Amino acid sequence: MKHTKGPWFVHSKKEYIAITAKETEGNPKWDIARSWEDANARLISAAPELLEALKHARQQLIALCSEYDVPNSVNLAIAKAEGK
Repeated sequence: MKHTKGPWFVHSKKEYIAITAKETEGNPKWDIARSWEDANARLISAAPELLEALKHARQQLIALCSEYDVPNSVNLAIAKAEGK
């Protein structure tokens, strides 16, 4: 993965809404993205969890049916999120 690992968090600032990465030992929080709309900030902050959930759902669908039963939109969304 090339993106910053989640979880990501939303923080209101004076000028904008910041989406920040989880603080790790020795590394302070930093902005992943900025938004001026609360709904966009919440969607961006959920991106890591949404990607993992979609990948899990894809694997479950393959296990229950087959790879051919996975909607193309699922594969395209995963590829887009992974920069492929």
